Amino acid sequence: MKRFDFNKFKEYIYDPNCYGLYILGHGVRHGLKIGKSRILQYSEFKDAPKKEFVVQLHCNGYGGESLVDIIATNKDKSFLNDGFRSVYDNLIYFIGLLQPSSKMLIILVT
Repeated sequence: MKRFDFNKFKEYIYDPNCYGLYILGHGVRHGLKIGKSRILQYSEFKDAPKKEFVVQLHCNGYGGESLVDIIATNKDKSFLNDGFRSVYDNLIYFIGLLQPSSKMLIILVT
């Protein structure tokens, strides 16, 4: 989604055919920031079907239970950092998924 849509987000969360989620945006460990001040609490989704992986590519400070903790079954395929996260951190994460050669990695990162 280019713009957050709560109903669409819930569709993905509750879709039993959706096996993984990548979440980019602004947030905290226990939620996703919506608009200027609202935090969508991941604890609202404790009854959602499990996902193979959840990748939280937003800031994850301030503690609490992450969506990875709540619905991800494969913690090795999931991703959750502690604290601040930048756009560049996310770019490097996706480059890493491509598994480029070390020569290509140097070119991509620079």
